[in-house]
Amino acid sequence: MSWDAPPYAESGTDDGLGGAPARAGGTRRTHSLPGRSLGDVYLIWLSVVLVGYAFFGKGAAYVGYHPLYISEVTLLFAMLALSLTRAWGPCLTILPFQFLMLFCAWGAVRTVPYIGTHGIDALRDGVLWGYCVFAIAVTAMLIMKPVRLVHLLQRYDKFVRLFVTFIILFWVTSELLDDYLPRLPGTYIEIIELKAGDILVHLGGAVAFLILGLGSASTFAMLMLAGTFVVTAVKARAGMLSFLIAFSIASYFRPSSIRAWRIVAVLLLGAALLAMSNFSIRISDRMVSFDQVVDNVLSIFEAEGEGNLAATKRWRIMWWSEIVDYTINGRHFWMGKGYGINLADSDGFQVKEDSALRSPHNAHMTVLARSGVPGLALWIAMHLTWLF
Repeated sequence: MSWDAPPYAESGTDDGLGGAPARAGGTRRTHSLPGRSLGDVYLIWLSVVLVGYAFFGKGAAYVGYHPLYISEVTLLFAMLALSLTRAWGPCLTILPFQFLMLFCAWGAVRTVPYIGTHGIDALRDGVLWGYCVFAIAVTAMLIMKPVRLVHLLQRYDKFVRLFVTFIILFWVTSELLDDYLPRLPGTYIEIIELKAGDILVHLGGAVAFLILGLGSASTFAMLMLAGTFVVTAVKARAGMLSFLIAFSIASYFRPSSIRAWRIVAVLLLGAALLAMSNFSIRISDRMVSFDQVVDNVLSIFEAEGEGNLAATKRWRIMWWSEIVDYTINGRHFWMGKGYGINLADSDGFQVKEDSALRSPHNAHMTVLARSGVPGLALWIAMHLTWLF
């Protein structure tokens, strides 16, 4: 049983993007990319890297040798593809990219002066604006040859079905067998090291993709999606909220989508079974149970409360308030603290013995703290123009 086919799976005419027309009778002829160019190879490479991130988390991110990891290699590949194909020119005419360029320029101004003091840490923090090159590279490659978008949709459709079906196995393995999994050579990172929040963000993208009619998935896959959501939602409130927002926006634009209602029905059925069975199991430091899911939801809206959920919420709000005080209301209004300094140490909110925590758990606050109010204004303008 399949939840419909993606809308780009069949076509009776040429798609206008360089693909072959469909055969007689409505049977689809698969688009092909004869003689793959550098841009094609780059998009394939990027797709493989992103799939690795999705299924292995840090285990994929730390492939390489300090300080040159897989992400840096992929970034250099993007810059090479852009320079050799000269496909970046059209991006300069797109309004969101104009603001993106301004944001990157301001980020560079707030990073370069600190490289001498903080070294690799400044460059490491600077990926917040430096990784914008990926957006430019992908957009440029699609403008250069629009048929690539069809291929990316086809690949993502396959990824969604695999991800929602099997990611729960990878996450449980990461959580329960972390002491037994092999480490990447020269690191303390397990080959599978996933975060529940990251999984939920991917699930949000997958569920929006399905609701909007761009992909297909079996009923079993949707049951696995619902189960994965419940299990991971107890570990990550922010990820849970990301999933629900993505689901809500997609449903708003497709209110008649039968898939949205089916997903709601599956989630409600799963929640009802979890509640009636009183099932609970401890995974890592959190119980997976109906009560824990309810607590997570309520903790998003409650101003006060008790327990670990409320404590971490108060800790974040206190830190964010401190950032607002020394930027919007203080001496770091224009320039921020720059990229390179450990904000957790500087602001007095470090919770890791090895000072591993560097930035607040909020990208907007990180931009404000490091780039000041002008940087935050460019950050917001970039997102608003993209939304428009």
